[in-house]
Amino acid sequence: MAAVGGAYILGVTEPVRAATLVTYTLDAELAGGDDVTGSIDFDVANQEITGADLTVSNSGSPVDVYSHVELYYSTASSFEVTDDQGYLSQFYLASDLTGAAGEDVAIVPDSGFVEVGQYGVDEEVVQGGVTDGSAGPSSVPEPSSIMATVTAVTLGVGLRRMKRKV
Repeated sequence: MAAVGGAYILGVTEPVRAATLVTYTLDAELAGGDDVTGSIDFDVANQEITGADLTVSNSGSPVDVYSHVELYYSTASSFEVTDDQGYLSQFYLASDLTGAAGEDVAIVPDSGFVEVGQYGVDEEVVQGGVTDGSAGPSSVPEPSSIMATVTAVTLGVGLRRMKRKV
């Protein structure tokens, strides 16, 4: 707190809350020989998976595309999604996601499944995991933090100009 010309200015010493979202890469092998690749979005503040964009492939050729999937259930360690045709899939992770940089979490073998193909055949997930190779979670400032920064800079410039005139 500083006194300037009889007025007091309070400084904010703690950072304003920011929303954080981490995008993980998912890669899994299924019992029927298919692969699942794509990404999942994890909300660090709420400790839940908020979205997924997955593709099921057989020998590199896409079989099902899970884009803009609907999440039925999501926690830091498991999630269920449906693809564009309504097929349900479940994934269970060996530990909770945290959003830490470089995190690598295995998928629990034989605990989840993916419905694949025209008839929705269930294939168990035999191995795989989710990884985050980035330098850390992306931080998206909330509007209030932007306004606080602009206000602080404006006040600082104004005080400096006042001080020069005195």
